[in-house]
Amino acid sequence: MKLKDKKGDNMRTLIRNINLINPYEIFFGYGVVVEQDKIVEINIEDNIKIENIDLVIDGKGNFLAPGFVDIHNHGNMGFDIMDSTETAIDNIGRFHLKNGVTSYLGTVITSSYENMSNAIRNLANYKNKKELSQLIGVHLEGPFFSLDKKGAQPGKYIKNPNKEEIREIFNISNGRLKMVSIAPETSGALDIISYLKSKDITVALAIAMQALKKHK
Repeated sequence: MKLKDKKGDNMRTLIRNINLINPYEIFFGYGVVVEQDKIVEINIEDNIKIENIDLVIDGKGNFLAPGFVDIHNHGNMGFDIMDSTETAIDNIGRFHLKNGVTSYLGTVITSSYENMSNAIRNLANYKNKKELSQLIGVHLEGPFFSLDKKGAQPGKYIKNPNKEEIREIFNISNGRLKMVSIAPETSGALDIISYLKSKDITVALAIAMQALKKHK
């Protein structure tokens, strides 16, 4: 329901008649006010000044939740991050947004250095589109793992950490490398972890649970 003729980014929109999900509970009887693509007010509906609202959206009793952020995703709908194409990223992002995921890290699986570099370069050069889930960076899953704990990773490409290689990968990513999964018990891993932390990159310990206590 439009209340005023106001147009543009300064329009204040009220989303009402919703069940508002937060991390700990569900709020009933609340409304959300949005302006310039940002939430500017969350309040009990009766306390929101309707005279300051330009547009009202009726949530029809549905749930409203923050967008999900997926930090480990290889693809969907028959498309894979390792396809290394804009078309693949477009379709992955389209499916994500339809299912409530508003941003994600494209996850590059263990493969040949050439294949991994191509995938990272494709992610680094990708331009986000407003109508799709937003690609917010690269998650490098491998190849620096222990062979006996490789899980679904292809064993022939698994190797010990190499600092020069991780530097090259960081440079290829144009600063979009945000997370690296690594086995810390492998030779050279601690040096790599220190380097990644110096670049403000999140390090995930991809190891068996019984080894976790040792590396805390």
